[in-house]
Amino acid sequence: MDGPEREASAARLDPRMIRELIAMLREAQDWRLTDGQWQEVGHLVEDAEKALAGGDAAALRRLIDTLEVAGEVRITRIGATSTPQPVPPPIRDRLNRLVHQLSPPAGGRAGGAAGDRPPRC
Repeated sequence: MDGPEREASAARLDPRMIRELIAMLREAQDWRLTDGQWQEVGHLVEDAEKALAGGDAAALRRLIDTLEVAGEVRITRIGATSTPQPVPPPIRDRLNRLVHQLSPPAGGRAGGAAGDRPPRC
């Protein structure tokens, strides 16, 4: 599903949930995770895209919660063999693309309709 179709499905979801997802996707861009953790984040982003496309609020809520706990952990386990890395370019591109598709035009609110915008002075 492309951007406009995903935007239409996302518009039917709770605007607060969309804003929360956007915030999590932006935050994820600054994480330092192992390769395996980044793969999991990639799968979560893919699942979020599917939930958005289907307008599945329950699935999206679960994905936001899972993404939140998938984030950067400040403790490194003793004997850890994988070194945390910044976001790999393919995942960074997916995060950026999804944030862009879900974000409102300049001056709008995430997840809100055009009529929800404050009046211009």
